[in-house]
Amino acid sequence: MTEHATIQNKAIVIEEFGDISKLKLSQLPVMTPQNNQVLIKIHNAAINPIDVKTRAGIGFAAAQNKDNLPIGLGYDVCGQIVAVGDAVSEFSIGEMVVGMVGFPLHPGCYQDYRLAESCEIISVNSLQDYSSLSGLCLSGLTALQGLMLLTKELKAGAHVYINAAGGGVGHLAVQIARNLGFEVTAIVSNPDQTFVRSLASYVVSYEQFVEANDAQALFDVAGGARGLKCIAALKTDSQVVTVPTVTAQECIDLANSMNIACQGMLVSSNTADLTQLFLWYQEGQLKLHIDSQFTFSDVAKAHNRVESGLTQGKVILVNSNY
Repeated sequence: MTEHATIQNKAIVIEEFGDISKLKLSQLPVMTPQNNQVLIKIHNAAINPIDVKTRAGIGFAAAQNKDNLPIGLGYDVCGQIVAVGDAVSEFSIGEMVVGMVGFPLHPGCYQDYRLAESCEIISVNSLQDYSSLSGLCLSGLTALQGLMLLTKELKAGAHVYINAAGGGVGHLAVQIARNLGFEVTAIVSNPDQTFVRSLASYVVSYEQFVEANDAQALFDVAGGARGLKCIAALKTDSQVVTVPTVTAQECIDLANSMNIACQGMLVSSNTADLTQLFLWYQEGQLKLHIDSQFTFSDVAKAHNRVESGLTQGKVILVNSNY
């Protein structure tokens, strides 16, 4: 794999795990795409909780990369193709694309240029505004694939509960569940949030959810203490899909002790799923709410925002070098 020696590629990397002070600006080589690869000039990249956990040395991606430092961060990319490999026929130079790239072991979308496999991306040339479209990828795929797993044995019109419904995955999951034909109750810290009320059929607090004790299908986006609290309030024979891998086994163990079917999930790059998300987005049936945008140079502030737990929708990094 050859390098473009004359092209500057600024990138955010971590040389060791830790807090936001470990986020460093670096220069990486720009590689020439081989075979089925494309080279993308990055316009914007989304931040996801896994990025923050990896930076801190928590979770599967961090464990697998502990001997590979320094590494980049981020999987969600929106940008323009500037070079293609010899075997690529479905994409052209100049085409705008989005995708979840390198998941889970090869993060690195907080940079000017990124190689991607052609099977990881889709064209979004039909859009006029793609300023935050990277936010649709990992969160949207997680929501869609998790809900398909949860609802595969449910009848259309069944009631699905979704916690952390105001966050990046949650706000998309609420809309996707409705698009799939299910009735949706959003579980949030503050049920008066106008943003969430505009998306869900019903909105309740965690306390109201626990008191009602009548849910039978839960999409657990929160995990951790809140996920466990929600699972503990379910009826016997309920169904749960829990998203955060760090606390998945704890949630599964609790559910099993209550005769509740609970399974974890790991999102995968799937262009058919991503195309469906993009079609809903184009048709106005899936709205991507942007909590905040930061330049790459303010990546530490962006990570702080995600770690605050107060986000509504997605946090986006915009590349000022684009």
